[in-house]
Amino acid sequence: MFSTITSQFIFLLIISGWAIKNSRPVSFTFNDFIITTSTSILIIGVLIIILITLFLQRVIFFIKQTALKYKIKKERISYEKGYN
Repeated sequence: MFSTITSQFIFLLIISGWAIKNSRPVSFTFNDFIITTSTSILIIGVLIIILITLFLQRVIFFIKQTALKYKIKKERISYEKGYN
């Protein structure tokens, strides 16, 4: 599993590095308001969003696992005491 995550991360870095190296200007128009930026900024923004999402998933998983461990431990103690 670790090698899969590592290979995906390396692939993402290679693609990002290539895209940043070949940066081009990009323009967006919103109601006569033109925003011009480069693809490098857009890629960095997407990477930050991906990293924040992965971090939040890890935190939520940790909280759920902690609550589940507490519930199982409480049920086991209750069962050992004979309070079915």
